[in-house]
Amino acid sequence: GRFLMGSDEGSRREGPARRVDIDYPLAVGRYEITFFEWDMCRREKGCKENPDDEDWGRDRRPVMAVSREDVAQYLDWLNAKTGKRYRLLSEAEWEYAARAGSSSHYPSGDCLSIEQANFADLRSLPGCSVTGRFDRQTVPVGSYGPNAFGLHDMQGNVHEWTRDCWAKDYTGAPTNGFPVLAEDCEVGVVRGGSWKDDARNLRSRFRLAAKTGRRYAHVGFRVARQ
Repeated sequence: GRFLMGSDEGSRREGPARRVDIDYPLAVGRYEITFFEWDMCRREKGCKENPDDEDWGRDRRPVMAVSREDVAQYLDWLNAKTGKRYRLLSEAEWEYAARAGSSSHYPSGDCLSIEQANFADLRSLPGCSVTGRFDRQTVPVGSYGPNAFGLHDMQGNVHEWTRDCWAKDYTGAPTNGFPVLAEDCEVGVVRGGSWKDDARNLRSRFRLAAKTGRRYAHVGFRVARQ
């Protein structure tokens, strides 16, 4: 497919807007990788890190507090176990999957409700009113309905690592879905917002810099297969 990535309005880090073409087959995980899947990797000695679940529970909750180096161990284990090629999504692939054909702030429109995603509305978008009880923690994957591509929690629950190295904007960025890479990638890109973010950070185009060697309590990941 083809979509308009980013925006020329608002934050400079989200622009300049550009057309991106995804012209190759790509499978994307319906859910974020869970503690159940991560703990399987640990039991089989593929993953060294034992991330904290904050006493919220493991099983079907998304794994969090894993660095991108930790994620690389998981992917090596998964590829060896399945004989297939799993990896992180590029930032462009992630936004394409999150938008699911939409051009609004969220796949469902320009406002978001607590029935659609897990977030903490500390600062609503202008013109949007959000009320109700917020969980203030992760929830099991699939607790909210999918987008038009059948993917759950692309907005909220945990931020998701991408393959890209951080760039201050999209100047000169690829238009074919490929990631922005660097020899020394100390800062990467996470997408999607989390249980602790306000609604603005869950917009399909929102991007955040994160140190690849750090383990953030609000960051997990999902996998793609090409």
